[in-house]
Amino acid sequence: MAGERKAVANGESCFGYLKQAAKRFQEDSKMLRVGLIQGLTMGAVQIFIFLWSPTLQKFAKVASAGTIGLDHNNDPAYGLVF
Repeated sequence: MAGERKAVANGESCFGYLKQAAKRFQEDSKMLRVGLIQGLTMGAVQIFIFLWSPTLQKFAKVASAGTIGLDHNNDPAYGLVF
């Protein structure tokens, strides 16, 4: 960490760090694969988080009263998810 701060203080730009990172990815394909898998997984999780609330609201409109997961107003009981 201290070495990174020292390099920035000496005038090395962020672009230089990006070039080094790209070079490391080219040298080690395993690192690239792990990065791609992690990025795609996190993208899928973010899409799920973004879409689950509207999906539960649509479900609540067509579900019958007393369905597990709905509160007393027939709205999604979001607290049950967590």
